Amino acid sequence: MRKDYYSSNPKYPLLVQESAQGVIEFEVFVLASSSSQGAYGYLSITQVVNAGQNTIPVNGIHNPHTSYVEITEQFSTTELQQLWSLLKPIGEFNISRFGIKSNSKAHLLKGIFNIIEINLLLPMPMVLLSSNTSLKAKMGLAINLTWKMALLTKAKPQVNGLASNSPLLSTSISKQTGR
Repeated sequence: MRKDYYSSNPKYPLLVQESAQGVIEFEVFVLASSSSQGAYGYLSITQVVNAGQNTIPVNGIHNPHTSYVEITEQFSTTELQQLWSLLKPIGEFNISRFGIKSNSKAHLLKGIFNIIEINLLLPMPMVLLSSNTSLKAKMGLAINLTWKMALLTKAKPQVNGLASNSPLLSTSISKQTGR
């Protein structure tokens, strides 16, 4: 039976809920395609590994027991597309990282998983922290993703719902730049 506990003290608002089920934690980083609506331009899957003794570990970049292993190459193009088709309906995000718990790769691809986090603020691809990816590959990926983000930004010239040729936006830019 699921129970959620809410803090009754307004000074310390918090929500405590049961831990998501699943023995494997995956971090799925997605960058939208700049050329094809509804497609991804880049998708990576990193497995989170915790070497600590805690039965319910809190994984993260500041936990010394947490490490990351890049596993995207263990997925076929069809499997990557299958995973994307499960995540895409959640929202049209240009860049995102999903923290997912599942019991296996097979369960993940069947949609039998729990999303524990959707990072939209600073969704770094965890492959950049993976132990099985060379520094040269990480540098190449960082440059490639920066280029893809620039193309995506150029392809989607919307700022808060205003087109880049909007008179409101043009007026605002003129006031800021003095032009």
